[in-house]
Amino acid sequence: FSFAWSASPAWVAMDVLLHPRYGLGAFVTLRDIDLQSFKDWADYCDDSITTDGTSHTRWQYDSVLDVAQPAWSVIQEIAASGRASMVYAGSKFKVKIETTTSASQLFCMGNIVRGSYQCSYLNPDTRPNFIEVQYVNRDLGYDQDVAQLESASAITDDARKETVRLYGITRAQQAYRAAKYILNVSTTLTKTLRFSAPVDAVAVEPGDVFYFSHDVPQTSVSGRLYAAGGSSVALD
Repeated sequence: FSFAWSASPAWVAMDVLLHPRYGLGAFVTLRDIDLQSFKDWADYCDDSITTDGTSHTRWQYDSVLDVAQPAWSVIQEIAASGRASMVYAGSKFKVKIETTTSASQLFCMGNIVRGSYQCSYLNPDTRPNFIEVQYVNRDLGYDQDVAQLESASAITDDARKETVRLYGITRAQQAYRAAKYILNVSTTLTKTLRFSAPVDAVAVEPGDVFYFSHDVPQTSVSGRLYAAGGSSVALD
């Protein structure tokens, strides 16, 4: 690694983690950081994408830190501007990117504590279907601006508006992509799961994707294999 100016949320977040004056440098060193996860995040942010025929960098962070705030809040704010979150896993600070990725493990009848499974369905009629993102627009001299997106239900039914203030975002196309993501989460996330598993059965970290199978929702058949013969298997 070399030291240079950057607008990448990945390197800005690392700077705040390591800087001794305005960050956590008095407590955090490079040995406390999962460098590969930051490098992967930086590559993701620096990818060139095309929106409405125009190519641009996927995510940038443009902000001035001129108000005293908890360092961890600032770091999570920076992470949010690059579609990621910061976690402390094992003994290192690690980045989890909100993007397509492989599942890290399977939770099933064989490793879920009996009777611990709970499923909550989210009422679509109470979830936001109109998103307004507030940001400062560099093309307007850094004046306040808004990016608004609505789903079809906001047009045909009552609009349920949610206003989100995003820091570090100054480009209109980035603000609209952020609004689209928030709207997609609000309109497509339909349920949440809650269950327990033994410590030795948990290989996931916060932010990981995992497979899930359980007899109650009948998503598939699962369990621990304890016998097999011919063309059949036996599950516990």
